[in-house]
Amino acid sequence: MKNKAKLIEIVKKYGIPPFDQDLIDCIEYSIRLTSTSSSKIKIGQTKFGGNPHLPNKADWPKTFDGNHYSFLLQVNLSEITNYDSSKLLPQSGMLYFFLNLESWNDGQVVYKNNFTTLKEITPPTDILVEKKTFLQRIFNWKGRSHYLNEFGIKINKTFYVPSFDSLRVDRIAKKHNIKKRNYRQVYPNPKSS
Repeated sequence: MKNKAKLIEIVKKYGIPPFDQDLIDCIEYSIRLTSTSSSKIKIGQTKFGGNPHLPNKADWPKTFDGNHYSFLLQVNLSEITNYDSSKLLPQSGMLYFFLNLESWNDGQVVYKNNFTTLKEITPPTDILVEKKTFLQRIFNWKGRSHYLNEFGIKINKTFYVPSFDSLRVDRIAKKHNIKKRNYRQVYPNPKSS
């Protein structure tokens, strides 16, 4: 939610005692990246997919088994400094996110700073080739490319309360001596009563 005061109002109205004030105390902001159209993306701009804009002589990251990661996202840190109230991120440079689309369970984040120019880099050929599973080869089905389509990104600052399965809610439940698995029994949904 973009308005912290409105979020506090909602928590007070729909929150469940004794968590109300604890949840309000846990409200934090996040930097939200939302996809937009891919037109007019300039070199070095924050974007999703497509070809990364890398400094000269930058290596394309590889997985442990030697395959190349797929390019997921690049974030120009100078574009998000106004949204980083806590100043946790560097104020300049680029963050590049790469993902293993074979396993979906590993990736690599690369930070680059102190470069003079960026250029659009074409992915290695193993990223562009459509990869087929055994069944796809037998039945002549279309394979899956590990190249992600390009989208622009809109940057916003939003506020949120922690999710029910977060560590912070665990701590709140422990503070009030409530076991989370029994939470719904102790505090039933007011709409269902």
